[in-house]
Amino acid sequence: MAARTAVEMAENGQFHLDFDIAGGPAAFQIAVEGAEDNENLAKDDVSRRKIDQNTIVIGLSASGRTPYAIAYLEAAKAMGALTIAIDNSPDSALSKVVDVTISNNTGPECPRGSTRMKAGTSQQITLQLFTRLLAQEDNASSQFDRYICDLEHELLS
Repeated sequence: MAARTAVEMAENGQFHLDFDIAGGPAAFQIAVEGAEDNENLAKDDVSRRKIDQNTIVIGLSASGRTPYAIAYLEAAKAMGALTIAIDNSPDSALSKVVDVTISNNTGPECPRGSTRMKAGTSQQITLQLFTRLLAQEDNASSQFDRYICDLEHELLS
């Protein structure tokens, strides 16, 4: 879902977007077992990116405790990036290592253990809202601030 959103945002020409997935490009076609638990893989992936203080890195994790996502965001933050977590577990381990957390408290999935239903849908909606707002205005940082305030207002209402 994040890859599709990145492609859509890049189409408008305002932003340069890249994305990584635990397990690399092969993971789009076949599961790469253990990749989500591989912190070194995350650090290697980040090291290949040009990340600095002008970079925003968004990490997704339904549980908020995926080692790949945590290590990736920690490394990106150390390189100066603004880091954002989108998860489905309030007060998660992931939320403790980033600058901003958007936590969609969707509750347990049915069937138990699935992350492709409520969690995945809520993350897709969050990414779509985020990218639409960024694309609407040239001043992305002020738009982002308004988005976070609006999102917090909606979630707390």
